[in-house]
Amino acid sequence: MRIGIVCEGPSDAAVIINILKGTTGLDSSNFVPILPVIDNTSKAHLSPDTFSSWTVVLKECTEKKKILPFLGQRDSTHLVIQIDTAEANDYGIDYPNLDDPEYCLELRGRVIEKIAGMLGEEIHKITLYAIAIHEIDSWVLTIFEQDKNCFIKDSKKQLQKTLYKQKIAYKEGFKNYLAYSDDFRNSNKTRKRKYLECNCSLRLFWEETESKFNQ
Repeated sequence: MRIGIVCEGPSDAAVIINILKGTTGLDSSNFVPILPVIDNTSKAHLSPDTFSSWTVVLKECTEKKKILPFLGQRDSTHLVIQIDTAEANDYGIDYPNLDDPEYCLELRGRVIEKIAGMLGEEIHKITLYAIAIHEIDSWVLTIFEQDKNCFIKDSKKQLQKTLYKQKIAYKEGFKNYLAYSDDFRNSNKTRKRKYLECNCSLRLFWEETESKFNQ
């Protein structure tokens, strides 16, 4: 079994891989970064000819130049698409009213609907949607600051501040975010420490992944 991952960047891929370990019980050999490609030796840097961003993610969902060859392999079973909603307006998504109690669910649903239309029905069925509201840094933040943070729009800055207070150096990149989000590898720890209760989009991705793998 192999799960392909299309992300905005290497830091995002690291967080997704740890969550997949916690929700599926699989190990790193089962997860394949399609975009961005992570260096196979250090897994710390993008390959020189590979780059990703939200624009690249959406372009790949439309063109599927890397997705289709991956899914064409016999042991490829699922696809993860990760995108933040911080730039949702830029890719044609209107934000719900912040007072809406279903804000998180509604915004996530709008993004999924758009991406599903790009992927097509068959690929949509096997896709896990890591839609971070508003940035994936808010998911990592739940590990270090157990407050609800669903609506923080600059969660990367908040994560930096929180780590600084805890005397932890902040650095971007695959290895660093793999370390920051290490707790997600353990499902029991994630639930016991109530990380999922702090962030609705993290909880929705976690529960969707568990559900599809328990079918």
